[in-house]
Amino acid sequence: HYQAMLGKELLALGQHEEALKALAAAATLEPTNAMAQLTVAGLYKKSGRAQAALDAYLVASGLEPDRVDVHLQVGVLGLSCDRLDEASHAFKEVLRLSPAPHPMALAGVAQIYQRRGMSEVAVDFYRQALQANPGLAAAAQAVAIIFAKDKDIEGLLAFLRELLAPLREKPQEAQALTVLFKSYLESKQLLGFAAEV
Repeated sequence: HYQAMLGKELLALGQHEEALKALAAAATLEPTNAMAQLTVAGLYKKSGRAQAALDAYLVASGLEPDRVDVHLQVGVLGLSCDRLDEASHAFKEVLRLSPAPHPMALAGVAQIYQRRGMSEVAVDFYRQALQANPGLAAAAQAVAIIFAKDKDIEGLLAFLRELLAPLREKPQEAQALTVLFKSYLESKQLLGFAAEV
């Protein structure tokens, strides 16, 4: 308990590196203390040590398996560390535990499929993410890029129509989405495709 108290005091004083050392020692002494693991994970994440943060969040997810927020952190960090199996499992746990479709978890699963070269499945999960949260611009951009890389102009246009259809009653939102996609089409990732068409 001394290490945990010391860590909290050092954290309050803004001495993050020393606090991390003390709290990591406390977490090692109390490996079943989920709060200690979560605190250490957050500090690792804040200091840019994604691998260490992921490892601590994995321990915490085992200690508190019903916490959606912890599984979501594992998923996001798993993606950033290219530990796709762990990310996939975590996002699936978020989807299992959430009462409604979780757009970030759906987009995370889509990213995993996309990285594994399974574009059609990725597009399906991105679409589900957009149904759960129509404002998830990163998912819309990812689908547009998949269609562009596959040189599927028909698929891209159909997807744009699909996105714009519910906004017929909301002209301001439709205009904002149109501007957003125009910027995507002008981006470096889609310029080569646009030039070929």
